[in-house]
Amino acid sequence: MPILQAEHIQGLIPLIYAFEGQEGKSREKNVLEGEGENELFIDLISDGKDNGYPKQFHDLHFLTEEQVDVHKINRGKNFPMYCYLWVIDNESIKILWEMTSNIKRKNSNPQKPFVCHTNITGINGQAYIGGEMYFCKNGNIYVNFSSGRFGIQASEAKKDMAIKYMIDCGYKNIVRVEFEL
Repeated sequence: MPILQAEHIQGLIPLIYAFEGQEGKSREKNVLEGEGENELFIDLISDGKDNGYPKQFHDLHFLTEEQVDVHKINRGKNFPMYCYLWVIDNESIKILWEMTSNIKRKNSNPQKPFVCHTNITGINGQAYIGGEMYFCKNGNIYVNFSSGRFGIQASEAKKDMAIKYMIDCGYKNIVRVEFEL
């Protein structure tokens, strides 16, 4: 059952715009130049409903257990070279390699010259939830909800349903992680 089913939708609602529900933030104010466009990235965004590695994935993107521990992936930390951003939109899960170059974003945010979650949805797009995903040599897939735009504010029930949907798409050995200080 790779596309969203009624059960998934019920557990994931509502669809939200970037930063919706976060006090003092909005997509109009907080999505910077280059962060709201997705036209340049459409061909690179993988539709996870097909249960496979993302389009930009290659064997060098497999993390070892040592890397997971050293870079604290199992504690929700970010390791951009191996990180895949994901969102669940109104159709399915969409995935994009975080290190995809974003020249327009670099102009407004030189420290972050790569894509972000709103480059998957576009500024006018909505998602139920989002986060990061890491693929490991041992078959584990570490998943967190570290999307300031779509994931951090999500309820536990919504996070559980996102994991269930990934499993229903055929992803195996998902390890849910939360950010720890």
